Amino acid sequence: MAPLERSALLAALLLAPAAVGAQSDAETQARDGMAALKAKYAAAGAQRPSDAAAAPAQAAVDPAKLRASHEVIQKAGIPITTLIDASPDGMNWTPANVADLGPVITAASRAVGELHARYPSEVSGTFYGNGTMVNLEESIGAATHLWPSNDFQRGCVAHQNTTLNAVVPVARVTSLEVHGVFVVRKVTGHHAVIVFPKGTDWKKTGVVLDGWIHQESAPDRMTFLFKDWYGLTSWKVALE
Repeated sequence: MAPLERSALLAALLLAPAAVGAQSDAETQARDGMAALKAKYAAAGAQRPSDAAAAPAQAAVDPAKLRASHEVIQKAGIPITTLIDASPDGMNWTPANVADLGPVITAASRAVGELHARYPSEVSGTFYGNGTMVNLEESIGAATHLWPSNDFQRGCVAHQNTTLNAVVPVARVTSLEVHGVFVVRKVTGHHAVIVFPKGTDWKKTGVVLDGWIHQESAPDRMTFLFKDWYGLTSWKVALE
């Protein structure tokens, strides 16, 4: 099936009344397979931060590293002033925290880009391309064999584990913690990665790495402040 035909079909499925049932079936399939997928991708061996060594408490900040990190963070669309805001409601990141974030964002962006190159999608580049569309593409392909499917390798679980595998080694001996984060929704959950300074409240200080939402690896398309990524919703959210 040609790319335009597939894109048009998926768009019609989302917009037509029958799309509700089709999407529900797709989400149910994704939900039912979530545990197996997490076990499969976790076998890649991402070491969780609980195993990591603590960063030196008073380590000096390399000015060159700090400048380079500033550039990466700014390209990711995260205001430095927001990170270092020391007000009671601010994020209160230290210079060491800021210096350590840039390499983490770079590693995550590179890994997600490689994931997308290995598992291309014909709908991710459309004007309505996003994680839901790609999941629908995968679900219909797997169920009907109308086109090849990639075993949800571009789903949120695969993105999470790909990101963890890339950034945990980079952040292992730094001032930052790296965790999986899970949002519990009514139909199916969503998984991503969160980075925050050690010893802080991740809901106030966290930066989320999530290449699934836009199906893009550019830092400014996959990097979010936790408060912006999560929003004001009634969904439950927890570290994994």
